[in-house]
Amino acid sequence: MAEIYKQTKQAFDQNVYAYLVKRLREPVEDTDAYGCGFIDERGAETQSASTNANAKWAYTDLDKLIFFMKSAMGSAVDTLPNVFDWIDSLAIMNQVDLVKNVPVYRKVIGLVEEISYLPPENRGEGKMQPNADDASLTMEQRLQRAFTCAQFLMHCIINNGTVQSENFMANTFDTDVLAATEATFNIRSVGTYRDIVDFLKKGRVIDYASVKPEGYALAVRIAKALMTSADTIFNKDLTNSLNEAKSWRTLSTYAG
Repeated sequence: MAEIYKQTKQAFDQNVYAYLVKRLREPVEDTDAYGCGFIDERGAETQSASTNANAKWAYTDLDKLIFFMKSAMGSAVDTLPNVFDWIDSLAIMNQVDLVKNVPVYRKVIGLVEEISYLPPENRGEGKMQPNADDASLTMEQRLQRAFTCAQFLMHCIINNGTVQSENFMANTFDTDVLAATEATFNIRSVGTYRDIVDFLKKGRVIDYASVKPEGYALAVRIAKALMTSADTIFNKDLTNSLNEAKSWRTLSTYAG
């Protein structure tokens, strides 16, 4: 066999392995199928699964196979490695380099979350703490929130530092922030306008109308952290107008 097949198989198999292990260990309550009401807390299919159009993406044939495998494996699922538990599914789907990206993920989480417990003069190290500000969030949710907050800050900076109102962004938040997060970082976005704004306001990096100096500082810190793994952290599809990789690269050159 030629090297092309061998290398492709090795990379593909590792990616599938990571995704399957993550999904097998995923609590039923955290699955898309449960969130959309297509299965109950035991994983049993509900009536809506056969009538709702969202089932095409939230309750696929692979989802059904995974639920079958979980049932067949029973408690043996708990013996699978937990290293992929907090890695976002979208990142695994897009075959990112987890070895390179995980340290960056941890740094960005640390930089975003430290605004909730450190004064401005002590921020910048980005050391991730265990359940730094909300013990109810899983590691995966903390990852998603951190990058969604980062993209919200970038959206404000692109708009001359303006924090647009909830009413103004009623029809654009899903695209300009949530979709842009996924298009830029290969990480699922999370939260509502109010969730993200409230978190950033409490951290005193934005106010009701604009990005504060500490908000710019946070964005620059994030941008510089991203550039330590720029070849793998950003979505490679630069034709997508929602991909703000170029903006993050530009911001990382700021010397302040």
